Amino acid sequence: MGLMEEEWWQDAILLRDIFDPEGDPSNYTGLTYAASYEDETRIRQIDASLLLLNSPRVQNIIDMEIEYHDRKLEESRQRRERYRAMIDSLTPIELKFWEAAKSLRLPELAGMVPQYKVLDYRLDFAIPSLEFGIELDGHATHSSTKAIAHDRYRQRRLDEAGWYIIRFGGSEVHHNAEGCVREVARVVREKRR
Repeated sequence: MGLMEEEWWQDAILLRDIFDPEGDPSNYTGLTYAASYEDETRIRQIDASLLLLNSPRVQNIIDMEIEYHDRKLEESRQRRERYRAMIDSLTPIELKFWEAAKSLRLPELAGMVPQYKVLDYRLDFAIPSLEFGIELDGHATHSSTKAIAHDRYRQRRLDEAGWYIIRFGGSEVHHNAEGCVREVARVVREKRR
């Protein structure tokens, strides 16, 4: 083999090792040689990269990559839709609390999620790994005698299930959402000790 031929052959082996370790390196040279080696005439048949792209194995890899990225894009789109639906379902004080928590990015609140289901109830916010819930009591839905009794019963059931619940009034959140978020972080720190 001449020097140029040897370089092509080494490239072919490298490509084979990457794409098809069991295959024949001559499939990856992209070259065909004249019938007579005596005159050392070389004819370029096709560029190796084009030959690789036409390989069924490489086509399969490319198709799998495309499917994977399409699936990831669809999952991302669905996550954005779920997030938008969740944001749209929050009350004004919940939204204010959520935005304050997101802007402060306190490490104690890592894993905090809105609208978390525990038993037959939905907590306004929770840190599930710590069994820590945050309830924001707006005046409209938590001011009647019946609503207060229901909240207390609910609180007892959550306590029995091992959950710690911290509550804030709607006015507290409305006037100082960041202060409420910082207080939650402080209580989480204390609970972890």
